[in-house]
Amino acid sequence: MKRHLPALLIAVLVGCSQQPSAKKPDWSTLLKSRVQRSEALLNGTQWNEAQQNVEAMKAYLLTLGQNGDPAGLPEITAALEDSELQGTAIFAYGEVEGADATPLLALTDTVAPEHRARLAEALSKRGTEVPDKITAYWQTLDEPLKNQTLMYFFRNANPTLTEAVLKRLREDAQPQNTGYLYYLFRSETKVPATDLLRWLEVYEGDSQALIYASRIVPETNTPELTQAWIGLLAHADWRIRTQALQAMPRDTDTEAAMSKMLDDENPNVVRTALSRLSASQDPEIHRLLGSRLSDLSPCQVVTLVTQTESDTHRKPFLAALASWKDSEEPWKRRQWVRHVGPQQPEALKPLVQKSGGGLAALAQSSLLQSPDIDTTPWLEQGLASKDPYLMAGVVSALAEMKENRPMEIDALLPLAEQAYPEPDFHYALLHELPRLVKQKARRTMILNQFQAHPDYLVRLEALRLTEDPTAAQRQAVFQSGWQHTVPQAVLDTAAELLREPSAREWVLTTSKGEVRIRLFGKDAPITCANMVYLSERDYFANMPFHRVVPNFVVQGGDSRGDGSGGPGHTIPCEVNRHPYVRGTVGMALAGKDTGGSQFFICHSDQPHLNGGYTVFGKVTQGMDVVDRLEEGDLILKASTRQEP
Repeated sequence: MKRHLPALLIAVLVGCSQQPSAKKPDWSTLLKSRVQRSEALLNGTQWNEAQQNVEAMKAYLLTLGQNGDPAGLPEITAALEDSELQGTAIFAYGEVEGADATPLLALTDTVAPEHRARLAEALSKRGTEVPDKITAYWQTLDEPLKNQTLMYFFRNANPTLTEAVLKRLREDAQPQNTGYLYYLFRSETKVPATDLLRWLEVYEGDSQALIYASRIVPETNTPELTQAWIGLLAHADWRIRTQALQAMPRDTDTEAAMSKMLDDENPNVVRTALSRLSASQDPEIHRLLGSRLSDLSPCQVVTLVTQTESDTHRKPFLAALASWKDSEEPWKRRQWVRHVGPQQPEALKPLVQKSGGGLAALAQSSLLQSPDIDTTPWLEQGLASKDPYLMAGVVSALAEMKENRPMEIDALLPLAEQAYPEPDFHYALLHELPRLVKQKARRTMILNQFQAHPDYLVRLEALRLTEDPTAAQRQAVFQSGWQHTVPQAVLDTAAELLREPSAREWVLTTSKGEVRIRLFGKDAPITCANMVYLSERDYFANMPFHRVVPNFVVQGGDSRGDGSGGPGHTIPCEVNRHPYVRGTVGMALAGKDTGGSQFFICHSDQPHLNGGYTVFGKVTQGMDVVDRLEEGDLILKASTRQEP
């Protein structure tokens, strides 16, 4: 079957400088960098012309979906009926925000069997307004597709679908029903305690199913259910122990059981137990926690500081942070600034003025929380700095002030007219609009103005926050170029990754051990190349993991330590069809196309993330290390090599 490639695609792939046809959307630098993945396909010798065209068209369709411009929908829709392109076209269609579900619904009777699950995933994203039609489609499916597609159709939850899910689980609670459990958890369906108790027993030998079951909320807690949670504290899988701790009610019996988990071998289980116990009203529990203080990791100490409600009980935990002010470990210094700093504003002022980077932004945030200083000079200084992170901190501080703000939105908007190296100031302004501007009509006007901002990333975020944007609004956002330059060395390495016969391995040497990751260079070449580029420059050396959510993800790569740090450039999303399962490595984002250096590794399957974040690798060795990582643990070194 012979295909003619779109003129724009050919022009990009062969480096032609001609302008695209007037009938084609202008995808600018973003399109070019994304479509470069196809250059290797066209230059290869292992395909004939027809096969080359198929592979290049798949890359082109995927690019249209990744861009998200509604102007690309006609080409994606045309490919939905093509047997060789259908799977890619379905995925791409599902990635375009605001796309109508009608073309996907038209495929429900004719879609190729191997693409039914992919169709369900796309329908779940684009069919949120037609849950009844999606339920009708789901009811036509056979098992195991019904089970598999419920991993997506939680987005379209409705009483009819929920009742069918409950009926199945009550009549036939079998191991292949993992998707049914996931649906109930993600749709926040409350169930009778008797049902949940039975499922906890049935799925005890299936860790992933048990994780989902343990996150389903019971209508009421019963003594029998409480005993089941206590029993699961002895489960071999640390993730189950964590879920049991989070699920059980807190009373005298459960607090006694939680206390025993302070000796668990997994630090994240201990952290979860500390979090639950810190809210106790029992003085004996707090005496126990205080006696364990010297045995706890820094992350666990901070957990007690943040989760303990009583100032009296928190005092000894806060005192344990006093020596961290001058620590050589950046993570400890940041915790001192965050938790002790607001009570010592004079010690924070030099950090704001001299430290720079994430510590300055964090110190500014803590300083602005202090009740003992005049915040106006510091707010003005933050805005004058032109540092987007400090400016974002000013916006957040102003939003916290319910009255007598030293400056209002009109003082901020002129500063937001220009683009900055990072979009954090603009993002903060957009996200805080509801608190900064009470009049809905004015908020709408400001959002519309930001949709014409010179920064592509700011336009996208303004569009995302707009209530029911029109197709014309969506298309207008994409009309001007994406000016965030990807380093040429990254693009050069991306081309190399596409041509290499074997995968590269990304090796993270951490303070807890080594983690080996297979890079998906052919599916996310720019993202993988960016990690190679940063690793070769020792960017990750001695960088702490700044976020760990037990049984969810471990996150690292933040150069600032406040959750917003990056390498000084951004890369486009390369969302692909790899699923988020245990060990998947994905790119963390502040919004679409804002990838830089932050990444995360999944502790367990996370189907709701599929198609939302770029998957660029999977752990092949060292998941036991990942399972033990805590906030504050270090990446000592990151390196890459050809996979053995």
